Amino acid sequence: MTKRLVRSSSAAALASAAILASVPAFGQEAPLPAPNVGDVWQYRRTDLWTDRLISTFEHEFAGATPDRLVYSNTASGRSIEFSREGNPCHRAIGNDAVVCDGALRFPMAIGHRHSFERPSPDRLWIESASCEVMGRESVTVPAGTFDAFRIDCDGWNTPRRQERFANRWAEQVWYAPQVHRVVRHIVLVRTWKGLLQDKFMLELTLSLIHISEPTRPY
Repeated sequence: MTKRLVRSSSAAALASAAILASVPAFGQEAPLPAPNVGDVWQYRRTDLWTDRLISTFEHEFAGATPDRLVYSNTASGRSIEFSREGNPCHRAIGNDAVVCDGALRFPMAIGHRHSFERPSPDRLWIESASCEVMGRESVTVPAGTFDAFRIDCDGWNTPRRQERFANRWAEQVWYAPQVHRVVRHIVLVRTWKGLLQDKFMLELTLSLIHISEPTRPY
């Protein structure tokens, strides 16, 4: 097998159809993410209240363990762990156990439902939600156009020892098997009184994916 590098970015938007045609097809179910070492994804986070850019970051795939996908933040060099399903890992509240859970479940299929509970990255909240795979959609982000599964989640952010102040939150996630990652992620947070407090969007701006191909005979 040989590997070919497929690039998708805003500069290559006109070639998005060719990009989609060049990656492996998938059917009614999406398999577990299977990135290759050296694959790269760049993202931007936008405040949807003001349309202001909050941050950008880049992840490079470093390798896998039996139960983790390990990435490197190329700016800081820090290792970042996800479950084999692509959900982020965080330290549990009150102990050093690691919890890796979220909106992604595999094999991913339309109509599939699941629930999760995890600590927030700052370990001050418990995030819990029920999710459903709503369908497959063509979604356009700065990195191009992708055939993606859309997952809708609805749940609560509960502060430690202050359950009555739990915030309602919802998220929509678009997962594209072609690039083994989420390409768009929208989060809406409401206060315990129901007022919209925060809304932001994460989008893929560039991907560099190595595609395995059969070796051609000479």
